[in-house]
Amino acid sequence: MNKGIPSKTFCVLPWIHMATFPDGSAPICCMATNPPRQEVNMNKLTLPQIVNSEYYKEARVKMLKGEKPATCSFCFKEEETGGTSYRMNQNKEWIEKLTLETVNDIVSKTEEDGTIPFDLYSVDFRLGNTCNLKCIMCQPQDSSKWVKDNEKLAEMTRMGDNVGGAKRIFQEKIKYYDRDNYEWYKKDSFTKALVEDSHNIRNMIIAGGEPFYIKEHKELIKKLVEAGTSHNIDIAYHTNGTIYDQELVDLWENFKQVTLYFSLDSYKPVNRYLRYPSYFDLVEKNLHKFDTLCSPNVRMDILATTTNLSLWYTPEFVKWVQDQQFLRITYKNDDPMRGYIMSGVVHYPEFLNPAVLPKKVKKAITFKILKHIDEYKDTLVFDNLKSYVDMMNASDLSFRLPELKEYLENLDKLRPTDYKDTFKELLDIGLFDDI
Repeated sequence: MNKGIPSKTFCVLPWIHMATFPDGSAPICCMATNPPRQEVNMNKLTLPQIVNSEYYKEARVKMLKGEKPATCSFCFKEEETGGTSYRMNQNKEWIEKLTLETVNDIVSKTEEDGTIPFDLYSVDFRLGNTCNLKCIMCQPQDSSKWVKDNEKLAEMTRMGDNVGGAKRIFQEKIKYYDRDNYEWYKKDSFTKALVEDSHNIRNMIIAGGEPFYIKEHKELIKKLVEAGTSHNIDIAYHTNGTIYDQELVDLWENFKQVTLYFSLDSYKPVNRYLRYPSYFDLVEKNLHKFDTLCSPNVRMDILATTTNLSLWYTPEFVKWVQDQQFLRITYKNDDPMRGYIMSGVVHYPEFLNPAVLPKKVKKAITFKILKHIDEYKDTLVFDNLKSYVDMMNASDLSFRLPELKEYLENLDKLRPTDYKDTFKELLDIGLFDDI
């Protein structure tokens, strides 16, 4: 625990930060558990009202008493098992960035009921769900392109009519989807309040949807530059790499730092299937533009989403990245000879998790991946790859395999794709042999 902080359960984020999901709901942070999505929502409240909503105030009061807010359970559970939680990392980061004295000064302005002055230092905005792709692991709540396909899949899917199952997922996602909830970021009051309070903002995370496909996003960037506050702000983007906007790239020169996380899961036809309907040649061309034309304050990483369909092709994907000879993407000044591909694994929907794979496919993947890790360990590292293999082998979710097959068959009826051709190698080693 950081010495000098207000309590053993303290987290700085409820005092300096706010986040949104695409539907306008506003949790304390992206890790928050069960936030009141309907009540604390940008469709109903302003930024200042959200920061001083009962949800935020209650968390502050509990933390100052040394209690654990229910919405923060994810972090506290991680700490109970000996892990380093997001809460712990954020406390460390912001104490280093602002100093402990400043953090305590901010907290000292808290009223008895948890009310604080409206003064944001950090924001994490998912600006609606407007997107140009419908990736196979996505949903209508995160991509507007998914709505029609999800409606059809809810009718077509026969398997997985249980908790976590495919049919239940598609039915629930469309049942609770309301397009009107995803337009909140278009309100002038949102942009006005954020820009007017931007004098202390240091960090911004912007995602969507696809942020470069959302015109209001670029208008926000322009206004931050015009306000003269952009030079203090670090921005981090999650983007699919299908859009290169030179005007936006030029605007980034006015910010302290910009980090681009390119969502790219594999190469050529595999990536097109996973992130349909992206054209890989266009993505490749755009990545080279970003790599060579962005100003020095722009950092770039690849953030791959690992599924049971992509894991087998990871060595080929890593080789493709290496063959591009990027100057900056995945490579950093402090280690210019060794690159890192960032990654995360899909846990939901469960039928896309690597643990769903049958034993003989797991065995083949394990052999291939371990050989790859040994070969590339000193040149280009796919982060967490060994742990994904261990996780794949540690549990058996193969009862979801029929759901995966039906999902791919149904997708191919809705889109001009062919999973049997795209994933031929996986099928050849026995992906669906036992169904």
